[in-house]
Amino acid sequence: MTSASRHCIRLKDVTVTPAGLSPAGFRILAAIDHLAQLFLIDMVATSIVRASSTVHQRGEAVDISVRDWPEWRVMAVWTTLRSSLGTDFAVLYEVPALPDQGILRDIAYHNPSATAPHLHIQLRKGFGVWPPHANS
Repeated sequence: MTSASRHCIRLKDVTVTPAGLSPAGFRILAAIDHLAQLFLIDMVATSIVRASSTVHQRGEAVDISVRDWPEWRVMAVWTTLRSSLGTDFAVLYEVPALPDQGILRDIAYHNPSATAPHLHIQLRKGFGVWPPHANS
């Protein structure tokens, strides 16, 4: 019998908490956990619910560290998250300074407040309530 992967989402430290997470936030965490299994790596959440950001405060965003990841992994995880979450969500590769070259230049989102490159995943701006009401 094959054992399941033990790769998972890990929290950077005790200040990173999912307390107050919205349904959209749970959907994001589920997608990230699936990728931890798929890529056989632990995903480190550096921010989930925090007061200094409206989208994080609502529990609708998660930041994942890409520290020490090769460019191909950042691109593969970014692409796979966008595909699995669909158009209801935004997946950004946020960086404090734009890279001069490389495959990540085209997907980089400049955020001068970012402390390090990371993936920022959130409910798309203006979406409203997630999940949307089911159509009858």
